[in-house]
Amino acid sequence: MLYWAYGSNTNLRQMAIRCPTARPLGPFHLNDSRLVFRGVADVEYAEVEQCPGALWTRRRSTSTKGSIMGSIVRCGSPLIS
Repeated sequence: MLYWAYGSNTNLRQMAIRCPTARPLGPFHLNDSRLVFRGVADVEYAEVEQCPGALWTRRRSTSTKGSIMGSIVRCGSPLIS
């Protein structure tokens, strides 16, 4: 399963903790979007802009060991399953 990450989920060490089965594939820019901050990082539609991120591969049943806030979170929605 492919997972596109942005913000702190592009950090190798943090992802090793959050999603231990995830493996980085490399940088990947999401077209027609931009990174915004509204208390937390988010991505919104923005024509002719690009949001930098990273592409990962992970197992469908990936569980997490925590997050920045210490709560259980999912490793993200798949791009391709």
